This record gives sequence, structure tokens and C-alpha cells, in this order.
Amino acid sequence: MNNHSSPINNSLTQYFRERWMLFILLAVFLFLKLPHLHYPFYWDESWSYAPAIELMYKHGPSLMPNAIDIFYSRGHPLLFYAAAGAWMRVFGDSHVSQHSFALFLSALLIVSVYEVSRKVFDRRVALFAAGMLCVQVMFFVQATFLLPEIMVSLFVLLSLYFYYAKKPVATFICCTALLLTKESGLVLGLILGIHSFLYLVLNKKEIFVVRLKMFCSLLLSGIAIGIFYIIQKKINGWYLFPEHMGMIGHSIYGKFTNYLELLFYNNNRYLVYQVLLLLSLTTAIRFQNVWYAASLLPGIAFYVLFANKLPSLPAAVLGAFVLIALGIGAAMFIRLNKDGKADRFLYPTLYFLAAYLCFSCINFFTGRYVMCAMVLLLILTAWYFVRLVDRWPSAMYYGLLGVVILIGLYGFRRDTNLEDTNLGAFNGMRVEEGLVDYMEAHHLYDKNIAASSFQEREHFQKPYTGFLHSNVVFTHVKVQIDSATDYIVFDNIEPDTRYESIEHNTAYKRVYRVSNGNAWGEIYMRKQ
Repeated sequence: MNNHSSPINNSLTQYFRERWMLFILLAVFLFLKLPHLHYPFYWDESWSYAPAIELMYKHGPSLMPNAIDIFYSRGHPLLFYAAAGAWMRVFGDSHVSQHSFALFLSALLIVSVYEVSRKVFDRRVALFAAGMLCVQVMFFVQATFLLPEIMVSLFVLLSLYFYYAKKPVATFICCTALLLTKESGLVLGLILGIHSFLYLVLNKKEIFVVRLKMFCSLLLSGIAIGIFYIIQKKINGWYLFPEHMGMIGHSIYGKFTNYLELLFYNNNRYLVYQVLLLLSLTTAIRFQNVWYAASLLPGIAFYVLFANKLPSLPAAVLGAFVLIALGIGAAMFIRLNKDGKADRFLYPTLYFLAAYLCFSCINFFTGRYVMCAMVLLLILTAWYFVRLVDRWPSAMYYGLLGVVILIGLYGFRRDTNLEDTNLGAFNGMRVEEGLVDYMEAHHLYDKNIAASSFQEREHFQKPYTGFLHSNVVFTHVKVQIDSATDYIVFDNIEPDTRYESIEHNTAYKRVYRVSNGNAWGEIYMRKQ
């Protein structure tokens, strides 16, 4: 009998030995997210993405700009919609099926963060990065939402990795998929295109054919998305959705501070970076190496910015100080990569983060748009932690990992906002369900109902949002309150400025109130 293990068994054993902590992390994350699969659609899911994907499901997967109603697609490239529609063709059109598609993408992102970090850096960075990602409130909430930001983050990461690994075919596939998912992907496409062109022209050490293949892979991605926009122009009369174009350029400084706050401050991340700052300064002093203190100047800049320590300082001056601090910190950070092995990943990643900051300052801004930048920043943060820990006893790695995970988990307790990037979103869903349940239970389908909340109006009139218990809808729902109004619906998810006047108006009485956590909703009825 041959007692020797086969090469296949040895390789499988090695594979699982290197990833057992990832599998545990992934299993716990998926277990905690399973209850969210049956939830109704919320916020942008309910009025835009869910109905658009339902249309794509009925139409059949397609990337043509006119495949579904422009009101729902908002002129976005259609890969996300087509992929979700194809998923529904296999697994059905239930809410569980659609949210499972989102969760599948989220699981792929966790695995990709681990694998990319492991191959570019090492297993310690991989576990640190994947662990931090799983305890981010934004990612945890978005992981089952039918929204494209997780897919964008996945293709951003994979495009950067395959570009780093010099795999032209995979780079073309992932970059093209990114560009066909959302317009924000153009930022990375442009960064990698410029980087590959300069690499082609200036880097004489690398074999020319290799350089040319990488440049051509990105050029072909640009041609592919260019064809989509040309067809869109021919069919719809514009390249980019006019309503979105009208939102460009407003409150640039406000978006600049929001972007940095979401990345470096929210969800207790400021505590993580305070730990990182303390470790970097301690390591720099202990081992007399100034490069370890890369976080010092950005830390000071963020303290001034977030703590509003210099309120009289002009926004332009403060913004310039923060940018200079980030630039110097990034330059010092790069110096930590002594062997240069990861430079081809680090430089494009930092260029992308800077370019995406500029893009976010002029684009319409909402919290979940920073997801792709947050994923990359977590990987860089994990690498920074591990590089610092290299100089200390090995036990410190697991201690710091535990501290960072606990900080993230503590952030769950403090997260109370009701937006679709916060845990309060689930409280908001329950409140909105309660309001619809009351109206259904009292058979008020033909009453005149006023609701300033766009979400509420959608929930009362669109069965696919998941709040109605049948296909019977409320037929008279509008924004205006007038002499014909029978019922008025309020909530604090989308606050109504008319609430106080109605609350004290003797012509109306409150007949129902529902609350869950910090979310609440009320229904007022006109007195007879």
C-alpha cells in the first residue's frame, strides 16, 4: 500500500492551511448577513436599481443603452443590471434571490481582498485587510443591498492586481467590466491608461512586447467603453445622463471634506488611525527611521480638519495643507517598500485614490460612492501596520489585529444614521413596513394620502419594493397637503418640514406611531 500523499492532496492541504482563517471569517460574515436576504428594498434600491433590474430580467440580459427604461437605468452602463438579471434567470426574481446576488459579490470581494493582499504583500497583510473590511459598517450594510458599489470595488481591485501582475487578458476583462459597470470606473481606466503609456515609452528595462501588451489591453478597454457611449449618444442623444451632469461642480470643498471624513474618520476609523499613528511614531523613534512616521503629517492635517481647530482658516488654504500633508505622507509611505516588489501596485493605487478624490469633489456625492476607495485604503493600512509590526515581537501582530477588529465592531454600536450605508437603514425599513402595514390593515387604498418622502410614495404604490403584502396599491398618494387630504405620513428618514405645523394642527389627529431604534414614523388623519 502506498502511504505517500498524492500531490493533489498535498496542494489542497496547503491551500486550506494558508486560508483557514479566511474561511472562518467568510463563514461568520455570511451567517450574520443571511437574515438580511429577505428584507425589502430601501432607498435607491427601491425606486431605481430594483425596478431597473426587474426590467432587465424580463427583457433578457443586455448591455445596449436602450435595453431598459432610462428613468431607471439613469444612463449608467448596464453590466450590473445585466449580471443581476442573468442571476435572476437562474435563481428566480424573489428578494432573497436578488439580495443573494449582492451577497455573492460581497463574498467575492472579501476573498479578492485576501488573495490580492496575499500575492502583492503576504498572508499577514491579507488577513489584516480582510478582517478590517468585514467590520466596516458601510460594507456590512451594503453587502446585501442591490447596488453596484460592491461590484465597482471588486473590479477596481482586480484591475489593479492584474495590471500589477502583468496579465494583459485579465486586465482587459476586469477593466472593461469596471467601465461597463459605472462611470466612476473611468477614473481608474484613465490612471492605468496613462501609467501603461508612460511605462511603454519610458521603461526600457522591461521587454517591449510585455509593455505593449499591457498598454493595448487598456487601450482596448477604452475602445470598448467608447463604443458604448457612442451608441448611447446615437440612441439617447447624450453621452452621460443630463440630470447627473447638472449635479457636477457644486460644493467642492464640502465634498472634499466629506470624502476624507468617510474614509478616515467614520465608523470609528479615526481610532484605527490613531493607533496606527501611535505605532508609527513609536517605531520611528525606537528604530530611528523617519520613514516609519509617514502618518504624522496627514494625522496632524486630519486633526485640524475634523476637529475644526482653525475655523477662521480659508477653505482653500486648509484644503491645500491637507493635500500637501497627504502627498508627503504618501511619498514617505512608498519608501517603506524597500525591495520595490509592490511598487507597481502601490503607485497606481495611490494615483487612483488621488484622482478619485478629485472626481468625488465635482461629482454628485453620496456615502456609498467611497466604497472602492475605502477597500484600497484598508489594504494599504493593513500593509502599513504589518511593515511597522515587522520591527516588534511577532505577538504584536495578533494583538493589533484584535484591537482593530474590536474597534470596528464597537463602531456598530455607535452607528445610528438611517442612510443606506448605516445600520440604521434596517431600523428605517421596519418603520416604513409599519406605516404600510397600518394603511393596509385599515384598507385605506382609495384614500387621499400625502407623503413628502419619495421612498414612502414608492412603497405605497410599487409592489416590487417589498413593503406591500399584495399587488393592491394605494391609488391616491402625492406630496401636496390640501383640503382633500385624508391621511398624512411622516418619518425621520426623509424629514418633512411640514411636520410641526401638522402636529399642532387641530384639523388632524395622530392615529399611528411606529418606532424602531432611532427611526420613527407617524400617520395623521383629518378629523371628520
